[in-house]
Amino acid sequence: MSFILKYRVLVITLFFALLGFSISLLLKLGELKWYHIAGTPLLALVIALVSNFLTDTAWNKRLREKSILVSLGLGLLFLVSLFFHQRIYNNGTFRYEDINGTRRTYIKGYQYTPIAEKFRADNPEISSDAQLLYDGFGGIEGKNYVWTQASIKEVTFQLIISYASVILFLSALLSWVLGVAYEKRFSDPKTVMQELLNERDQSNYEKYLLSYTLKKNDEKYKSIKYHVFLSYASNQREFAESVYYSLTNNGYMVFYDRNNLPVGMEYNNAIHAAIGHSDIFIFMISPDAVAEGHYTLTELKFAGEKWPAASGVLLPVMTIQTGYNLIPAYAKSVTVLTPQGNLVAEVTAEIEKMYNNHNHT
Repeated sequence: MSFILKYRVLVITLFFALLGFSISLLLKLGELKWYHIAGTPLLALVIALVSNFLTDTAWNKRLREKSILVSLGLGLLFLVSLFFHQRIYNNGTFRYEDINGTRRTYIKGYQYTPIAEKFRADNPEISSDAQLLYDGFGGIEGKNYVWTQASIKEVTFQLIISYASVILFLSALLSWVLGVAYEKRFSDPKTVMQELLNERDQSNYEKYLLSYTLKKNDEKYKSIKYHVFLSYASNQREFAESVYYSLTNNGYMVFYDRNNLPVGMEYNNAIHAAIGHSDIFIFMISPDAVAEGHYTLTELKFAGEKWPAASGVLLPVMTIQTGYNLIPAYAKSVTVLTPQGNLVAEVTAEIEKMYNNHNHT
């Protein structure tokens, strides 16, 4: 299912290529055969590409909120166009069996020529267009003597337009349904996070940096809410791990495991790059975290270099009661979160609030 959603343009094109080929075989078209075989997938491809291209536009996002109504509308247009095409097809075509016994479908006009009218009047026993051709005009080659050229061309045009309308609305409906399904699947942050973290060809550190870069343009990563760097003293790892899982389950990409850095990468550069690829910096305050010589202070320094103004990007959290005078100035330049109940729940709620405030300003 993931393949169908991800490669829906290709799937739709192949489906309509098979549909056009099947119709030409089923109806044994003597005319417009290649129009069905080549034109059907080509038209579907164009519609699917246009639908895919417009996925990110503002009007289409508003339409996605009414996806059921749009689906019903496209479905209704498809049925109406199919009804009219069927009428035109029934009235504008006939089946003819040649001398080899092969029956094919051909286009006819709606107006007989004077000579055909006379022949019909003289031979009232003729009951079908195929019999008229066979008895009076030497077979299918005499078709142009039976109907006027103008009427044949008009019926041909009507068949092409009505058939194109059927394919247009059907391909638009399928593109829309698959597009909405894709959007729902890959716009769910939890789904994106789960699939990303399950990939085994990269380390979590590499995924963290890459997803931060790609989320500006790549649909797969756009739904990630924030990239969050979690700074903590080693004796607070249990708290940090709980915060990591909570934020990850809520659609945030979290860097917290310094031990999971790529082999051979210089430590300072790796941490500096991770902070540089972050949207939020959580500083878990404890006596060890603010003690001189601890690496948490270096991480806080890197954060200050990236965000001189800490408001909206820094969340200091009091995990163990620490003297206010011991807290670095940058960390207390914004309100320190002092949990009153469950630390993990309150940190997650505060990050959600920061995210929502940012996206509604």
